[in-house]
Amino acid sequence: MDTELTVDQIISEEIKQYRTIQRNNTETVSDLIKSSAKKLADSGVVEQNQISRILKGRFNDHKSWVEKVLPAEYKLVTKPKQADEPKTELQELFYLSKELYKEKVELSAKIYHLLKHEENFEETIQAEKEQIVGSIEEIKAEFAEIEVLKKQIDKRELLHGWNKVIVRKMALENTLHHVSSKFDQSAKWIKHINEDSKLTKLLDEINSCPSCGWEISQWFDIQNERIRRGLPVIEPKGKFGKK
Repeated sequence: MDTELTVDQIISEEIKQYRTIQRNNTETVSDLIKSSAKKLADSGVVEQNQISRILKGRFNDHKSWVEKVLPAEYKLVTKPKQADEPKTELQELFYLSKELYKEKVELSAKIYHLLKHEENFEETIQAEKEQIVGSIEEIKAEFAEIEVLKKQIDKRELLHGWNKVIVRKMALENTLHHVSSKFDQSAKWIKHINEDSKLTKLLDEINSCPSCGWEISQWFDIQNERIRRGLPVIEPKGKFGKK
């Protein structure tokens, strides 16, 4: 007997209902998915760990929902190839992060599509405005952290913001080739730092502490001269330094 035909016969009632309900009626869809999974499991027609895969083909507008509502025994758990298996805690952290964000991408894309194209879908999502704003701020903060991480794995960007300030200072006193040799970078890249308008804007905006008015640039210039004369660096005066 054709297994595909048998599957459709077993869950024909659920599929019929699924085709008639609204796409954003996730509560009803969840019940239909669970009911279909139980029928297939009880029938023995298919392997239990194949049920999730089969139902994703039937509930094709709610594939992520199938994954969410079904227990693990209905899913085929694939392990990474031995070469890809994490060997350390740090490797495991980034491996799990990769898997987590892959799921988030699929779910977020689906929700965003429904928000844009289903007129009443947004009303079905229970979320306070403050909660939404807070989540947006958290995501923006995470983007900032990711940018820093991206720069850490780019050799050219191993020069973080403060290093670039030092590069500019040294470039005023030495040739570009001399400075580039100190930071293991090309002279062209050092020239790029010197002409970086974003760095210039950053230095202008953080010239002084917004809390106590302490002038960072003045303190830096003084310490630069003290070091040149063989004197120790002194702590800054202000809210976070000596009074």
